[in-house]
Amino acid sequence: MWTLVGSDADELVIPESAMGMRAAHRFLYVRPAYTHDSSVHDGSDATNATWREIKAGAAVLRNGAPHSLRAIFLAATTGSPTG
Repeated sequence: MWTLVGSDADELVIPESAMGMRAAHRFLYVRPAYTHDSSVHDGSDATNATWREIKAGAAVLRNGAPHSLRAIFLAATTGSPTG
């Protein structure tokens, strides 16, 4: 099972390319405006991120989401950003 993570602010891998593969879970950060690898280094416990979760071709906007990639993993596997 693949999970794709991208960012609207990534200038190296544009969002269309980042989300362009088939995957069970696809998340595109809107805020914070992560550059190509800055999400990997964000250890913040803040919950003011916004991401689009793309399911079956439709995007669901989630506000108040955690910053961490671990939270995305939990959202993808359990349906909840907090586990």
